[in-house]
Amino acid sequence: MSDIRNQNSISNSSSNNNSNNNDDVQRVTTTDEFKISLGERIGSDDGYIGTIRYEGKVDGFEGNWFGIEWDHPTRGKHRGTVKGKQYFQCQYPDSSGSFMKKEKIIKGVDLIHALITKFTRKLENYDDLTVHSTKSNKMIQIEMVGMDQLRERQKNLKSHSSINAYNLSINKINTNILNQCLSNLIELNLSHNYLNNWNEIIDLIIQLPLLNKLILSENRLVFNHVEIDNQIKGKGKEIQESNLTSLTLFDMGGSVTWDHVCYLTENIFKNIQVLAFGKNKLHSIQMNSSSSPSFKHLKSLDLAYNNITCLNDVKALGDLLSLEELNLNHNQITSLQLDNQCTNDSDEKYKIFCNLKRIYLSNNLINDWSEIDVLDRFKSLVELSFRDNPVLDSLILSSTTTTTTTTSTTTTTTATKTIEEEENSFNEEFNVNSISTKSTNYKDIVSLKRLHIIPRISQLLKLNLTEITSTERRDAERFFLYEYYSNNNNNKTISKTKLTYLTSIHGER
Repeated sequence: MSDIRNQNSISNSSSNNNSNNNDDVQRVTTTDEFKISLGERIGSDDGYIGTIRYEGKVDGFEGNWFGIEWDHPTRGKHRGTVKGKQYFQCQYPDSSGSFMKKEKIIKGVDLIHALITKFTRKLENYDDLTVHSTKSNKMIQIEMVGMDQLRERQKNLKSHSSINAYNLSINKINTNILNQCLSNLIELNLSHNYLNNWNEIIDLIIQLPLLNKLILSENRLVFNHVEIDNQIKGKGKEIQESNLTSLTLFDMGGSVTWDHVCYLTENIFKNIQVLAFGKNKLHSIQMNSSSSPSFKHLKSLDLAYNNITCLNDVKALGDLLSLEELNLNHNQITSLQLDNQCTNDSDEKYKIFCNLKRIYLSNNLINDWSEIDVLDRFKSLVELSFRDNPVLDSLILSSTTTTTTTTSTTTTTTATKTIEEEENSFNEEFNVNSISTKSTNYKDIVSLKRLHIIPRISQLLKLNLTEITSTERRDAERFFLYEYYSNNNNNKTISKTKLTYLTSIHGER
């Protein structure tokens, strides 16, 4: 059967890019030494991570089998059903299922065990490192100066303020000895491990009072409301003393929802200033009045790689007065318009997102310049990331067409001048005609995009990580006016309000 592996063929290789790098993981044997429980997180010999959902017989196959829900959608062959019979159900939308023999399952290790292994692993064949000497025609042993001292320092876990424990097959935290071993830890990356218990995470932040940054991405953390409530009631004072300000929950596979995040930040992670919740299939954000205290210190929110289609879907974030940075890259956003209730007039500044300074909107589906005009209504916005949206493609197409036409009708063109060059009059100071006849190489395309974005947002200071100089803004705004008048006042992409404002500064052509 294709979806149940041959129990007699056990591979020890790891050919997949996700292969486990920890040499000290525990492979399950046929003894009772390693028991496997339902819901336990495990690994496979080909480097994938999954959750035990079933143990028992499978019709038509000998022996005992474990049904596993894999985190990766293509690792398994089904979702718990074989030959019409359902043995288990996959709980997460992007997972897949298959069956495995016990011998092929890799169990996790505890955090301290994994770190000791990571920092004390000896260089393979350390004593056998040699190099051939052409002078003596002999093999000379290499002495690694300082290696022993470095290894001794690494073994002392207390000396570490930042630890990357990515992909170390960790399934337990050892909360009872954390403070003894990692008392100086400030940053900890636990992503892509076998963790499944929020209670251990809560104990972790209690035991590590200096911990400031925690990354939990690519784990499947079960949210048991009753258990978490009980822990909060019993350890509320210790939780209050946590200094955690940065939390990353990328790609949690459906195990953590936005409602969970609101609850956790309101009751546990109360001082969070930086939150990343990307790649979690989020469509919208709803927050009632009681949710606002959950994020009273939040300055930066990363919602990249979700399924948000319009800014109105996350309008609830606009009430967060501390929010300064919002990352919406790699979503499906087509509209930046907010409900009229946000202002009394279509040209007024929005009454929400009052302190938002930076917004990232690259790799979305925005296809109308009027959407960019909306950003001028955010009263504090000074930085924008806006790459790879369809509206920008129209500039490239238009420029290519113009270049082709111009080339066929003229034999000479004026040399291109950059927007940073100082010139004397409107037509000389900014050579608009030369912009139209430029070839559409990368530098030209970047300049053209900036020319069309900068004038639309008056207070913008940085675009796509590059500062906007006063000269660049002046030239871009004049180019903006030229575009309007050269089209006989029929350019529909230009806001009348913006036109009036720019004309008052630069005058008409």
